[in-house]
Order: sequence, then structure tokens, then C-alpha cells
Amino acid sequence: MILELLFLLQVYGNLVAPYHPSDWKCKHNICRRWIHFHGVTGLTVRGHGRIDGRGHRWWHRKKHRPTAFEISYSHNVHLGGGLTFKDSPRMHVVLNGIRTLSVSNLTIDAPELSPNTDGIHVTACTNVVIDHSQIGTGDDCISIVDGSSFVTVSNVVCGPGHGISIGSLGKNGADDKVEYVSVSDSVFVGAKNGARIKTWQGGRGYARHIIFERIVNHDTTNPIIIDQFYCDHQQCKTKKSAVQINNVTYRQILGTSRKKTAVVLNCSKTFPCTDIVVEDMHIRTTDDNDATYECKNVLGKAQGKNVPRLSCLDLV
Repeated sequence: MILELLFLLQVYGNLVAPYHPSDWKCKHNICRRWIHFHGVTGLTVRGHGRIDGRGHRWWHRKKHRPTAFEISYSHNVHLGGGLTFKDSPRMHVVLNGIRTLSVSNLTIDAPELSPNTDGIHVTACTNVVIDHSQIGTGDDCISIVDGSSFVTVSNVVCGPGHGISIGSLGKNGADDKVEYVSVSDSVFVGAKNGARIKTWQGGRGYARHIIFERIVNHDTTNPIIIDQFYCDHQQCKTKKSAVQINNVTYRQILGTSRKKTAVVLNCSKTFPCTDIVVEDMHIRTTDDNDATYECKNVLGKAQGKNVPRLSCLDLV
């Protein structure tokens, strides 16, 4: 007989990080995380309080900025219930190696220019539900990376931030895999990206069985973007191998784009994106002009009525 242990943490009031980085007393001056739960079964963290990472004391430092909150290698985890995360030095919430996870009614708040302050970072997790949350950060509102599968995101408001992202995948030649992800009924407000997939050249693995549907954009810079040439610094070397992207659907993606080019599907010649479906999309520019698109090495189909019309998919 296996005894399932239950752990409940309720946060009411403000939980505030040490004021100055030197007060953290990290090993060898390398701070990885502030609050960490590891190997817990039946963990619930909730409450109407606030977890404040005092990130403004860290953001000018390029290295060794810690994550505010991490749960790793745990099972049956519940997070939210009105909880607020604010101004993490780096990522706000990291969820790593969790089986069966729900995140609901969470607020994450950091300035638009705060570096690498991802809202929720999901890695190597399966059976994940994230819903009814509001996220504004200086990086991805939600990032879903290697080893994650069966992830459902719904009723999320993102902005500012870099969107809801699959990836990045394949950095330094890594063999990364993400599959069965659904993002629906969500809103992007002033975000840099909306529905985003990003992979590095030279990587391996796949991103597949992904659907974005019933998404509304308000002044989003890139409402729809696939980028198989992702590079987070000035210049990256050209490489032939790539993470394969296939079976991705965009359905009822609506709203306005800050840029004229509202849809970017930038895929590898060696490993083109396949089975890409765009259905009943309607996007115009923020100033109510016609939007355009860019397609490279994409195979798929356009269904229903799409604005702008994606002739690159009509021809396939």
C-alpha cells in the first residue's frame, strides 16, 4: 500500500524576497531559485497573497539571477487560488518534471522590459491544465519546452510579454520533444508575440499535435509566428538540422496586429513545417489596414475564410 502525502501551503499577505542580492547568501554567489518544492505528492499552493521577488534589485545583472518559485519532480500538484507573483529576478514559476498539474486563478506581474521573467515555464511535464490566469512579463507569458505533453491552456490574458510559446527547442543541438498542446479562449494585449513556436537551428526532435484556437489579439506585434531560425543574440551560425514542426492548427485567430505582417511561418528548407492548418483567421492591423503574411517552406492548407488570405497554403 502506497500512502499519498498531502501538503497544503496557503499564502495570505506578502511574502517578500531579501532586499539586496548579497542578502540571499547563495552558494558561490550563484542563486538558482528562491522557493523550491521537490519530490512532493499532493501539493497545493494557494491563497490571495503575493510572492514578491524584488526583481528590480537584480535585473541589471546579466548572470546568476534566480527563479522565484519552482516545483520539481512532483505528482498531483495544484497552484493558484488567487495567488500573485510579482517582479521575479528571473522566471516567476518553473514547473519541472511534474505528472498531473493544474494552475488556475494565478496573477503574474512584471514590467515589460524586465529580462527573462517568463511567467510560467513548463518543462518535462505531462497532463497539465493552466487556466483563468492573467500574466504580464518581460518574456514569455507561458513557455512550454522539452519533454512536455498533454498540456491544455485556456482563458489566459497575456500582456505585456512574448506570448504563449512552444519552445525554444533544440538549443545547442538538443533533441527536444513537445506534443499534444492546446491553447484556447485566450487574449493577447500589447504582447510582442501571440501564438508562437520557436526552435533553434541544429536541433533535433519535434513539436507536433498543437492547436491554437479562439484567440483574440489586441495590438500584438506577431499574432502568429513559427520561427525555426530562433536566435536570442545578434547572429547564429547556419545549420542544416532542425526540430521538426508538424500537425499545427490555428483556428479562429482574431484581432489586430501592430505590424503589417501579422503571420510569419518561417520554416527550414531541409525540414519544412508540415500539416500546418489555418482556419477562419481574421487579423487586420491596429490602424485598421490590411495585414500581410510571410511563408517559407510550409506545407499545409487554409480552410474557411482567412484574412489575410494565405495563398502559400492555398497552393499546396
